[in-house]
Amino acid sequence: MAKAVGLLLVLLAASSCSGGGDEGEDPGTTGTSVPDWCDAAPDSATFEDAGNDERVEMLEAFSVEAPAEVHEQVQVVVSGYEVYASYDPNDPESVEAVEVLNEPDSEFNLTLIDLDEYVTENCGAGAFGI
Repeated sequence: MAKAVGLLLVLLAASSCSGGGDEGEDPGTTGTSVPDWCDAAPDSATFEDAGNDERVEMLEAFSVEAPAEVHEQVQVVVSGYEVYASYDPNDPESVEAVEVLNEPDSEFNLTLIDLDEYVTENCGAGAFGI
């Protein structure tokens, strides 16, 4: 009986320590403080409502603050947005480039998804409206 009670207490203690459950914590965090660079990540609503040129600016600002391991990913996304933002609808090659960037499995989109997951895991909220 004492063994069962002890096991129950251990299980209860473990469940109360796993993941953030308090209302004041960001979802996706484990009660640790949110890194400073998270402030540079645009919130998803702002990012969704922005034009492509604005998105490039947001991503570049985020890249400066973000950890080194995501800097290269950000640059791929930025270059993708720059192509997307500056295409000429009268030039068949540029339209093709935009269509490639919109493919679900393109490096551009995969990198954007990776960035969104990285921000979600580290900051508690996605930034790119995916």
